[in-house]
Amino acid sequence: MLSVLGEKLLQTRCRVWRATMRDTLSAVIQLCVILLVRAEQWRLKDSHSCELNRKQTDLNSFLWTIKRDPPSYFYGTIHVPYTRVWDFIPENSKQAFQESHIVYFELDL
Repeated sequence: MLSVLGEKLLQTRCRVWRATMRDTLSAVIQLCVILLVRAEQWRLKDSHSCELNRKQTDLNSFLWTIKRDPPSYFYGTIHVPYTRVWDFIPENSKQAFQESHIVYFELDL
């Protein structure tokens, strides 16, 4: 009777040990994958860093220049009244509006 109980106890311990090892191995593999992904992200971040130009003159906005004589300009759509966005429009765009002889809008301003 004792050997049967001992054998069952041994089998139970083996099952617990295998489950623990399986869970531990799974956690180690997940950690390795996470570390590899993060290392790749850090490598890409360091090798492809860029700086944005924050000066007003470097802003592109939605202004397109049609290079001809005289030049023409095409401005992207503004979906709110211009009085709410005019302060945020880059100076090069304002200058293009002011230098234009004709300006067409898709809505009444």
